[in-house]
Amino acid sequence: MALNIQRFMSNLSQNPPAKSSHFEVYITSKIGGKSDLTLRAENVSLPGRAVSTTDFFDVGPTRKMGYSAVYLESAISFILSDDYNEKEYFDKWTDVIVGPHRTKRSPGGDRFNAGYYDDYKGTVEIWNYDENSRATYRTKLIEAWPMVISPVQLDWGSSDFAKLNVTFAYRYYEQHNVSTSVSMMGGLQDGAPNARTAEVARQNAAENTALMTGGLQDTGSGDRGMSPIAGGLSDGSGGGGGRRSAGGLQDTGTGRGVSNVRPPHPTFPKSTVNHTT
Repeated sequence: MALNIQRFMSNLSQNPPAKSSHFEVYITSKIGGKSDLTLRAENVSLPGRAVSTTDFFDVGPTRKMGYSAVYLESAISFILSDDYNEKEYFDKWTDVIVGPHRTKRSPGGDRFNAGYYDDYKGTVEIWNYDENSRATYRTKLIEAWPMVISPVQLDWGSSDFAKLNVTFAYRYYEQHNVSTSVSMMGGLQDGAPNARTAEVARQNAAENTALMTGGLQDTGSGDRGMSPIAGGLSDGSGGGGGRRSAGGLQDTGTGRGVSNVRPPHPTFPKSTVNHTT
């Protein structure tokens, strides 16, 4: 069947191709967020994943069966400022991972001690936008950290910008389409708030509503249930059950308080700079 040009053009008109230049990157780590990195991220690769397989032998040809996801690293290239602040940020992050021997001159082996995983894992968010600068797609790397900081190439015979390539490892990623009229870099369109802030607020509101009004009921074990009451959650597990507290569930067996209110998410400064071309 020959290609129908009219249908092809109509499809492109109704669903315009994605532009690889329409994106923003937000990075958060335990050493703090750096909003300038959003403006300096020149290119990024959306993460990919592969499926681990095993051979299954039965009658006839062998079948390959999948059993686990393998997440591939994601790389980001940054344009460096003349004070190399971007490089210093990732070097400090790496110091938490491998030890502060880069800057610590005192003798002793402690400067080579590796850090704890919880102290250096962070998040990387990649937002995609359409031709009108509206957010359309969001990718979030969970438990991300810089695995490779590539060498910075310098050359007397070149006037190009110095760039830093960073490859991130992560545990897995989350992706979903975003339906919003919000423009890039915190700008406003039709009076809507920033796309990233709006999405985080929507998720927090949904989860807090489920905790405060919907309650939780564990029907699998039969002896441990939770029901909503004023002030928090009640653990109906019996003799060692929890009691109501102002902050949420109180586990009397361990003395630990469990809050049902999520901590606030980090916010980023707004800017009017637009990356669209």
